[in-house]
Amino acid sequence: MGSYRLHANKILFEREQKSRAHINVKHPGVNRAHAPTAIHSGNNKGTFAFILKEASLYHSSAESKPALVLDDSCTKERDFSLSLMGKVKEVSTIPNLYIIISKEGFQSVKLTYLGGLWVLIKLDSLTAIKKFSNHVEEGSWFTLIKPARNSFVFDERIVLVYLEDLPIRAWTDNMFSKVASK
Repeated sequence: MGSYRLHANKILFEREQKSRAHINVKHPGVNRAHAPTAIHSGNNKGTFAFILKEASLYHSSAESKPALVLDDSCTKERDFSLSLMGKVKEVSTIPNLYIIISKEGFQSVKLTYLGGLWVLIKLDSLTAIKKFSNHVEEGSWFTLIKPARNSFVFDERIVLVYLEDLPIRAWTDNMFSKVASK
């Protein structure tokens, strides 16, 4: 089956200590009666920045550490003899797919989201798989239906992007292509 690499990058956080010289500056008209009087030094051991700085002193960089290699002992072979994989035409179909399929007469269906536009469809018998594959209406929901297999890797990712204050006249294919390219 091969091996997979899982590599986690450590976030490095470095910043210089802030100068506290501006704290004692007198400003006319400013009431400092309610201002805190104790200013902690930059050696506060409970801060996120301190922990990251200390960790970088004791540990080598993340790039020098080997990546975690996942071999066949980390994978599981599943029985997909009663399963199909379907690629839906529109992502908005996925939440309602169970209701749509059950209304077409396939009552004992289990659906699992695989990623992208792909859904795993588990049926209860081989005859149900044949009926589902030959069903006329399923052509309107799926662009592709194929037998499920263990080596499946989906070919796209879905990213949800919120665009605020975009006028409706700007909702064009060209605009969405520009946003997707960034």
